[in-house]
Amino acid sequence: MRISVVVPIYNVEKYLEEAVISLLNQTLTDIEIILVDDGSTDGSGEMADKVSERDSRIKVIHKDNGGAPSARNLGMSVAEGKYIYFMDPDDVVKPKMLEDMFIKAEKDNAQMIISGFTNRYFENGRSFKTVVKPKEETYATKGSFRECAYKYFNDTLIAVPWNKLYLVSYLKAHDLKFPNVKWDDLHFNMEVIRDISRVSVVDNTDYQFLRSRPGSETTTVFNKNLIDIRKQQFEHILDVYSYWQNVAEESWGAIYYYYASRLVQCIQELESSPNLSWSEKKRITKKIISDGLSRQAISSAISSSKLMSLCFVPMRLQLVNLTMVMGSFISFFKNNMSGLFYQLKLGVMRSKEE
Repeated sequence: MRISVVVPIYNVEKYLEEAVISLLNQTLTDIEIILVDDGSTDGSGEMADKVSERDSRIKVIHKDNGGAPSARNLGMSVAEGKYIYFMDPDDVVKPKMLEDMFIKAEKDNAQMIISGFTNRYFENGRSFKTVVKPKEETYATKGSFRECAYKYFNDTLIAVPWNKLYLVSYLKAHDLKFPNVKWDDLHFNMEVIRDISRVSVVDNTDYQFLRSRPGSETTTVFNKNLIDIRKQQFEHILDVYSYWQNVAEESWGAIYYYYASRLVQCIQELESSPNLSWSEKKRITKKIISDGLSRQAISSAISSSKLMSLCFVPMRLQLVNLTMVMGSFISFFKNNMSGLFYQLKLGVMRSKEE
């Protein structure tokens, strides 16, 4: 078996069939598809059983609800492939994606493959897309990858599992599993890259990440724990970079920029939230920009984006009201010019032009 595909499933009845069909249509046919129903309360479990009747390569596991990490870990434990791929159940992939990743992995003897992807949006009656297409690369040593790892933190290239192919023997040798925490993806991948030696990148963009769908709301309720979760994630990144030692100054400036730009995103989401009063927004904004790690990131960030550097000014000067105005302006721009907003975001969220 060349690739085991693990798909954690929870209440995605409307989208699951299309996702599975896209896997069955892969040009690389020597795969198994493991659907892990994580205690769905809609018809997802029944749909998984139904689609499994189409092809003997599909296996279905039903379990009590425990979250996506537990579903992925269970799928990993029964996988028989040389490589493993984790797909989200409400997205789709184009036919050559797994073949392109597999060929690169075999050619380079890679322990992990990173691919690009396509973001698809359906908002305010319009549909549009942005494409994340990294340059094809091969890193054959720990040092070469560590020197360039910062390039892949932005645009979700490091954080998620669905744009990666993992060598199963490497995961087992390091006893790597998804942790039971919020946004477990990045934490898992940070442990994957902690001691990795051979990483390859393909410019394939066949994964179709459906970020928003027809009828989706552009204004969402703000999660008050968001900043704490972001901070925990970044502390994990800092821990791995400290473990690596002798990391170039350019890398430190880039990863601090990664966190600082996410703080701007948090403030934008905060200011657009309808569930908080102005005083609550002000209190949370002050908490964000006065935090010691936030101040370190904002002062140490290195970027070629003048727009993002401008956003950092009121945060660096601890100007709470002006920071809130900045967040409100970004939110207005996002809601009224979504297509342009997401195109610009691809540039300003990067640490430097590649």
